[in-house]
Amino acid sequence: MDKIIQACKTKKAKLIFAIIMIPLVAGAVFFGSTYYTKNEINAIQQAKNVDAIKTGKVVDTTSTLSIKEITEGMHKMANSLIVAKDIWGKTEMNRKNVNEMYVALHSQSDSDQKKILMEIITKWDKADFSGIDTDHNRLWLLLNGSVGVATGANIKSIEAAVKNMK
Repeated sequence: MDKIIQACKTKKAKLIFAIIMIPLVAGAVFFGSTYYTKNEINAIQQAKNVDAIKTGKVVDTTSTLSIKEITEGMHKMANSLIVAKDIWGKTEMNRKNVNEMYVALHSQSDSDQKKILMEIITKWDKADFSGIDTDHNRLWLLLNGSVGVATGANIKSIEAAVKNMK
């Protein structure tokens, strides 16, 4: 009789162990496979697109951003690094945002505005923010700005941006 009770306890323990472990393993597999967030995956893809564009490899550069939206996005990025009396809207100057604008620009038709934007974003891609106030004012003029001309560069913000570009 003791052997039967012992065998039942072992089977019962194995069953309980299986009931507990199956959901734990399934959860680990599910959450492990979704470790990267959608934004992280997009950032990785943007970086791959930038690399492909720079090396001349064909890449899907379709973007839903218009040339005006790209200009506005770049203007807000420049706003984060300048000194001005009035600043309307800032976007962090970092690798992800520069890559997003870089890729979006490649989906645009050739134009004088695209050439100006490419000139600026190419500098920023190299973490070259010398003349950021001039870059800002060029963007500001493309947007027909009337208030908020840049009068200088915010050195502390530029130092932080250079670190964010790595």
